[in-house]
Amino acid sequence: CVDYRYTTVIDVGHYHRFAIGGEAQTKWKKFEFIFRPMLQKQNQYFLGDDEQKLQNSTYLRPRVKVQYKINKRVDVYIYGEPFVNVQQSNNIDWWQNTCGLKYEYTKNQKVNFFYIWQPDYSHNYFYTYNIFGVDLDFTIKVGKKKKGKKDKKVDLAPS
Repeated sequence: CVDYRYTTVIDVGHYHRFAIGGEAQTKWKKFEFIFRPMLQKQNQYFLGDDEQKLQNSTYLRPRVKVQYKINKRVDVYIYGEPFVNVQQSNNIDWWQNTCGLKYEYTKNQKVNFFYIWQPDYSHNYFYTYNIFGVDLDFTIKVGKKKKGKKDKKVDLAPS
């Protein structure tokens, strides 16, 4: 997978995030086990910084996820993902621990309700983010289906 994200935070600055990774998965009954390592580079610059001196960081993000299919339309999942700062002695800056529920309301379109508990170790003081969110997940089929072969799919879910 390849990912790009642009973020602007009012009164703080702008972030550009680039990432590349892969995914391995296996199934057992209604469970799916997924391992997704990702390498992420983030550049940021702050408002008032006329020279736009970019502060950057590089993280290795090895995510381990377990997903359970409740029925044809509903999945629940949980994952843990450390953010390992490869520029600073491979320290873990924070963890992203997430649980959620995905509901497929129509073919190839899902709504994802999730909670993230994210302890941050990158500061001198301990800080934890508690994030509740909702996102939409769309899958677009690419190419024509040949007899006896499965469709190719492109998943546009955020990472």
